[in-house]
Amino acid sequence: MMILKKVSMILINYITKNDLAKSLGVSLSTIDRKLKELPYYKWGSTPQSRVMFKADEIVKYFDSSYAINKTTTEENQ
Repeated sequence: MMILKKVSMILINYITKNDLAKSLGVSLSTIDRKLKELPYYKWGSTPQSRVMFKADEIVKYFDSSYAINKTTTEENQ
């Protein structure tokens, strides 16, 4: 039972492709196209293996890749 709790705690930090697509308001095919850019983990070696994303890595990716240029914003004010 203790092992299941540890596994559950680890999995809380991961989201599926479907969850990511819903969270971003995009289609699953958009997520599939962006896999080359996104940090992900593939659980298995077959094409049908589950792809998971670590939530904090996705947040860091979007913060670094799509951050608003604060210098430009401040200059325009």
